[in-house]
Amino acid sequence: MEQFVDVAGRKIWTRLVGHGPAVVLCSGAGAASVGNWPEIEREAARFPTVVTYDRAGTGRSDAPDVAPTAYDMAEELTAVLNSLAINRPVILVGFSFAAFLVQLFACRSPAEVAGLILLDPLPDEFLAQLVDQPPVVRASLRAKTAEAPYASPALTLETEKSIESAVQVRAALAGSGLLDVPLVVLAIEHPEPSGLGRSHAAIARRSAKGRLILVRGTSHLTFRADKAQLIVDLIREMCANP
Repeated sequence: MEQFVDVAGRKIWTRLVGHGPAVVLCSGAGAASVGNWPEIEREAARFPTVVTYDRAGTGRSDAPDVAPTAYDMAEELTAVLNSLAINRPVILVGFSFAAFLVQLFACRSPAEVAGLILLDPLPDEFLAQLVDQPPVVRASLRAKTAEAPYASPALTLETEKSIESAVQVRAALAGSGLLDVPLVVLAIEHPEPSGLGRSHAAIARRSAKGRLILVRGTSHLTFRADKAQLIVDLIREMCANP
């Protein structure tokens, strides 16, 4: 079932497939989610209800008035789940930048989250440490994003406040944190001294029930397609052992 739902006067495009406990798939920065997880949605919908939605400014959804932060995106997710009458707790799957959104949601509403699966997540501590840098540093970061080969208006919009979003995530983690929310970090294995391996291990340690799985033979851009069966298996496992 596909439909628009109203969130703060904006139309947000959504899709529900399957039956059972809800699993929400969240794409990376600037990317639509509806129709953007074909292999995973097709297989996973055999056992839970798979929920996808286009965040404001992506896909078919209306754009927001101002660039959103992770807090705004978490609020939007709450409104979407309420509009679709989705029972909680839910399993949240966040790819790349969407790791900010789903971790923040889980910190704020741990009782509504049955588990988190973070796919090659963007480390928030890297961006958060830029908050005290001069404005020229932020401007440079935005310029590099806008000039990337995969750049789009939606990507520019969602990453406009990426540093602020990272700071929000860090603040939430310093507060209640993820407690014992089941957490799996599925990430690409990088050789040292990249630091990404240490960052992903640190993210997995944020929950008492966290674990890190490292994989090879893929890239960030093809990650979900290359590792689709493994991701489906992790969703199935989390649905069976909430």
